[in-house]
Amino acid sequence: MIKIIRSLRNYLVPHPENDHKPHFFSSKSIAGILVVLIGVEFVFLAQVFFVFKKTGFLAAVLPGVLINLTNVARAQNNTQALTTSQLLTDAANKKAQDMASKGYFSHISPDGKTPWYWLDSVGYLYGYAGENLAVNFNDSDEVLNAWMQSPTHRANIVKKEYTQIGIGIAVGQYKGRSATFVVQYFATPASRIAQPVKNNLSNNAAAVGILNSGLFNYMTTAPNWMFSNILLGVLLLVLFATSVAFLLRKKGNHHYVLKQGFIILLFVIIIIFINKQIIPSVTINDGNSQDSSIFRDLGANTQN
Repeated sequence: MIKIIRSLRNYLVPHPENDHKPHFFSSKSIAGILVVLIGVEFVFLAQVFFVFKKTGFLAAVLPGVLINLTNVARAQNNTQALTTSQLLTDAANKKAQDMASKGYFSHISPDGKTPWYWLDSVGYLYGYAGENLAVNFNDSDEVLNAWMQSPTHRANIVKKEYTQIGIGIAVGQYKGRSATFVVQYFATPASRIAQPVKNNLSNNAAAVGILNSGLFNYMTTAPNWMFSNILLGVLLLVLFATSVAFLLRKKGNHHYVLKQGFIILLFVIIIIFINKQIIPSVTINDGNSQDSSIFRDLGANTQN
């Protein structure tokens, strides 16, 4: 333990034994940090551009993660948790694959198919139904957060009338770039419309902690979240080491700390800038016609 404390002291704290130059700011240490950041960046880009786009990983894992995140959002709004419907999942996959194969992003397909066509195609009889869409994402958190920040999408997610959910994923081309399409269907079977919708507090409590059982899946479908936290950790470590050095070291040597710390800061800024340029941000509407959230109430025969 004493040896560990001594090593940390040499690494972070300026004192006569390390010539008032913490090992953290040595050229060898800075090079090591940069190598680690390059490695993390490589893994991040490989996940976004290969694992997500070239394999079936997202289609296998992401729907469960987004359903969990949706139920957490519903629990936070005192709304009952949704159960997964295989028919809704099948309909969502059909719609996602249609968008991916034809390169469109809209409720209405180029050949005029509405969201309800896909529900009918799998034989799902509904009283209430809704659809949320997203494209160009690379993080499960980004999708849910984008939906929750849009009033119409958020309304679908927390609508108390719904009891079931299904999510479909497909990879295709959108506006000349490879893209992942997400379709989120909500519905209540027609046979349940006559029954009152009740809040189940036990379901809500379970939903709040539901991600704990799928933490690995959540982390692997949230690379931006993971990468951002790693960068934040590095920056906080630099800030801590710099603050300690400024407080305890000889004033005349402050330029050494600033120079070495600036190298890491500049490298992190460059990585963030590059990622912003090459990774498209999540899209939840097409920017041309209608918002990519829609609700249908068969009883009132209206849709928004």
